[in-house]
Amino acid sequence: MKILTRSRRHAGIAAAQRPALRWRASWCASKPFIWGAAMATSPTVWAVAAMLGADARCDHPVFWWGLPCAVALANALAISHLKSRHHQGACHTRRAAGRAYFAAALPLTLLLVLLLGWDSGFLADMAPLAMEWMHQGATSLLSTACAVAVSLVFAAGSHLLSAAVLPWLAMTMADADADADAGKLPDHSISEYRYRKN
Repeated sequence: MKILTRSRRHAGIAAAQRPALRWRASWCASKPFIWGAAMATSPTVWAVAAMLGADARCDHPVFWWGLPCAVALANALAISHLKSRHHQGACHTRRAAGRAYFAAALPLTLLLVLLLGWDSGFLADMAPLAMEWMHQGATSLLSTACAVAVSLVFAAGSHLLSAAVLPWLAMTMADADADADAGKLPDHSISEYRYRKN
């Protein structure tokens, strides 16, 4: 019993010593704000928008117009995942928050882009050209690998900058003293943390 009590006490001290990651303001925690910031910091969305703005005529309109929608949907789901992880206390630093967002956004975007490319026929048309450019035979394995690689690059480019900017933009670090003064730590954690600090 003493061992269990001591381990809980040490866990409380560790939680008190760990900096807390907070939203800068209540509006910074709103999903529309975070989603808008994620879309604004996605280079691929701007690149596709610029291409379509210059010339909206394209061979695969479903694919090209669907790319920003895929990034938008992946951002919405990744932001929900980030807020859930933060609420559970799993994100203690901005870097951890960025990793949580990126880990959810990357596979979602990859899957959606592959589905768009397959459904629109874009991948089927582009794979032979890619194989010809690489001076390789257009085998099904190489075509699939090429499609996955291109989609992965697009997905990573869509969210790497957002993963770095969003936590810095919307979150801030607060030390344990501020949490203790605000009454957000258990009483035994507050007293033991301050005793050790002093």
